[in-house]
Amino acid sequence: MPDITVNVQNQAVQVNLENLSAKSGTLYLRDGVIHESKFSLGRSFLALFSPRIRAENAAASNAVQQALGRTYDVRFDSFSSKLSGSDITRLSDRARAANLARCQQSIQSLRERYGALADPAANEVRQSREFASGTVTHQMLENMNSAAELAKKQELQSIRTDLCRVPAEGPAMSGPQLMARLRALGRRSTQKIQQDVVEVGEFTLNRTAKVLKKKDKVIQLSPREFQIFDLLAQNIGIVVPRDIILDRIWGLESDVSSNNIDSYMKILRKKLDLGDGGTVIKTVRGVGYKLEARS
Repeated sequence: MPDITVNVQNQAVQVNLENLSAKSGTLYLRDGVIHESKFSLGRSFLALFSPRIRAENAAASNAVQQALGRTYDVRFDSFSSKLSGSDITRLSDRARAANLARCQQSIQSLRERYGALADPAANEVRQSREFASGTVTHQMLENMNSAAELAKKQELQSIRTDLCRVPAEGPAMSGPQLMARLRALGRRSTQKIQQDVVEVGEFTLNRTAKVLKKKDKVIQLSPREFQIFDLLAQNIGIVVPRDIILDRIWGLESDVSSNNIDSYMKILRKKLDLGDGGTVIKTVRGVGYKLEARS
């Protein structure tokens, strides 16, 4: 992870989050450089009585906050005035998860608005290095929306052109003929986003019948388990954040916790018998889960 230059107390400070996350002591800023205190407890105690030490601790915290915001394009509502490396690891995981959740939500909204026309722009973002690292910027999401909107405009223009195209010779279209042509053109821009039956590695997922098969064997899943597997299958090869799983399966206002999700994943892995090196559900620490289908 490269250095990020921020401005703290009218001085330029270079912050490397990866290096700082390996520090165990309290971080403080002095002479434009972030240092690690080897006596964290002593420094924390002295900060109660020394304005200078408190200011140095807070300055380092401010620099890290700015670096996290620029890296993951997120804002923190509150931030500690004293940090260690483990705090940076935890905050980085939170920021990465928030970035991915925002990105997934934007893609979902785009699909709801533009249907299959949104797929090329959405896939470009999902296949990007930034998506994999949880550093998708607002500008990337704006560009994705603009590309989908342009695709929709081009599709509508194509429909208008086809609709207004009148043969050089022959009679004008009758009312039923015009309606038939309108329906045919309309089908062009209303493609189904999801197929009813999809192949996921060695599994066959039937969304209509709510049935999952492994080869010819039916896997008995509860409705929640089926929904979770379907959500992972829709985003195969891509990390689905815990917040997205909670929102789509239970709703954000439910009392379900992350521990409940872990329990469901454990049951899913057992039922799917994923120990043969084929399809796997991977846990991405601090972020969520990813379904991978290996050939």
